[in-house]
Amino acid sequence: MEVLAIVLFLSRIFSALPLNWSLRIGRFFSWLWYWGIPIRLKVARQNISRVFKGSLDAKAQKRILRATTRHWAMYGVESLRLPYLSDKQIEQLIKREGFEHLEAGLARGKGIVCVTAHIGSFDLLACSGPLMGLPLAVVFKDIAWKPARDFWYAVRDRTGVRQIAPRNSKNEIRASLARNEIVAFAVDQHMARHRAIVCDFFNHLAATSPAPVRFAMETGATIITCHIERLDQNGHHLFHVDPPFILETPYKENADNIRYNTERLNRVIEGWIRKVPEQWLWLHRRWKVDDNPDGWEIPHDLWTKVGRKGDPPLLLNSTSQIP
Repeated sequence: MEVLAIVLFLSRIFSALPLNWSLRIGRFFSWLWYWGIPIRLKVARQNISRVFKGSLDAKAQKRILRATTRHWAMYGVESLRLPYLSDKQIEQLIKREGFEHLEAGLARGKGIVCVTAHIGSFDLLACSGPLMGLPLAVVFKDIAWKPARDFWYAVRDRTGVRQIAPRNSKNEIRASLARNEIVAFAVDQHMARHRAIVCDFFNHLAATSPAPVRFAMETGATIITCHIERLDQNGHHLFHVDPPFILETPYKENADNIRYNTERLNRVIEGWIRKVPEQWLWLHRRWKVDDNPDGWEIPHDLWTKVGRKGDPPLLLNSTSQIP
């Protein structure tokens, strides 16, 4: 409770300050983070190298890492300001692009499965949605640290985001789609074995949630991909919505089609990251499966596609050819 009180106090302070002052303070803390308290920067450095080794030299990778700390420090400041987010601020700070795709998807009456990623000020994306009039529910990952969990519960309640916990959520997700709501999934983080299939992400093995594809196939909901990206250091953002993601079913087995389309969604997210690499969450251990594939079911064609030799440690019988 004491820690939460401090967080709420900081939220009030940063919300009372002019936005540009708050963001300057965030950038100052990013300097301290990068040079003085390099928490999780080793993970970020390794991830950046994993993706860009061979295409970017060490100096370019270092620039991404430094810009990453600057972005996420500003994200932290923006997150503390979210409880006081207003319609007027949204109009001033967030440029919308492609919202006609959401309107068309809702007009079908079967709900929207929204696929996004931890890129840009992604919590600003979620919290601004309901304030823009979108009927939004978010499937969120549990936060272990209670003060942070309590803060985010309060922020989402305050801004009108309906929260769906990941455990025992199938019926609630189906009900939300049946009510013609938007159900958002961020699918770019490592998932537990019972919730994931192994896919290629930047040519490395990564546990990925197949839930968006499964629910869309089951319910007939439209899949739409969207993300938010920072446009400048003054707090302006672009909320970009892509045209509908059309499911393809080239295989007889449903499991193969789910894997195939989940891989295609990974390609979309990779495109966002390549555009603004400094705004993705490199701090997360995304490739745990690539580092330790033992116990994971991996199709042989995927195993060879990412450059592995021999057979996977646990071969999955699959006829799909991963794109």
